[in-house]
Amino acid sequence: MIPGTASIRDAMQAIDRDVSRIALVVAPGGELAGTVTDGDARRAILAGTSLDSPAASIMKAKPVVAVRDMTDDEIVALMLAESVRQVPVVDEARRVVDIKLLDRMTRTAEEPVPVLIMAGGLGRRLGDITRYIPKPLVEVAGRPILATLIQDLAAQGFHRVVLAVGHKAELIERYFGDGRRFGVNISYVRDGRPLGTAGAIAAALPQLEREFIVTNADLLTRVNFGELVAFHRADNNDLTIGIIESTYELRYGLVEIDGTRVTGIREKPELRHFVNGGIYVLEPKLGKLVPADTRFDMDQLIRAALAQGFRVGCFPIHEFWADIGEPADLKQASSAYDRRATDPKT
Repeated sequence: MIPGTASIRDAMQAIDRDVSRIALVVAPGGELAGTVTDGDARRAILAGTSLDSPAASIMKAKPVVAVRDMTDDEIVALMLAESVRQVPVVDEARRVVDIKLLDRMTRTAEEPVPVLIMAGGLGRRLGDITRYIPKPLVEVAGRPILATLIQDLAAQGFHRVVLAVGHKAELIERYFGDGRRFGVNISYVRDGRPLGTAGAIAAALPQLEREFIVTNADLLTRVNFGELVAFHRADNNDLTIGIIESTYELRYGLVEIDGTRVTGIREKPELRHFVNGGIYVLEPKLGKLVPADTRFDMDQLIRAALAQGFRVGCFPIHEFWADIGEPADLKQASSAYDRRATDPKT
């Protein structure tokens, strides 16, 4: 629970700390004022809302709640009817006495979606580092990049992994095997030649009979993949792109014009934009847009989806994220990821 004076940043930290994945905003008297979910916080990021703004500015002021004398069956029925995964339980004064989670109250939790990891790249930008080992086996903080990703997926409950391999595939297959020692079930698709960042989807599609996650193998991230899938479903997307907020400060004053007239000037403004984070959720029908055994990149797939009228959405990633593309990225990520793994404040 967080007080009404808490910021959106405070709410996000509370969400990340608690298994319920919801922040309960309480009034000074202890009564429930509203709720903030992970999705609420991420939509605030997309809207450009400052994370220092009050959490109350984005909370649901009339959230779905259960009352104390409701039975478990009634609470489950309420959550299913309202399409929510968690619900606060309140007393007669609207003070929170418990919180119920749908996954814990139903006998069979839904099987997590499969994950396709693109691990077939040549890794040329890393130079000599990838001369003898494939990029996914390059170590960061004492562990191969791909091992860190797979162990994180397993910890979040994602146990079906498909590895699309190509360059030095035998080394990757030998290291990971069937995935049992990592707590997952791994199957493989082999790229006979470089197929780009999306080309392997066509070959993997028979193993991906439902919505699935696609991620690059050279990413270090602490993104919550469950929230990514939930966001994808809530927005009824056919394709959801994980995006990263990036800011760039211009070295010069930005002059705003209308024809030959100057309408304003901003001195060294900080420009805000979003970049592709290399993590996606796709419906199987999107996979059918990928030609078989042909080089095809994700930007081509995204453009094809848009051209054919599919619903393409985005999911802002506020958690740690690092792309290991060049030697400098590797050095920086090794330091940052190791620090975040040992320091609970980061």
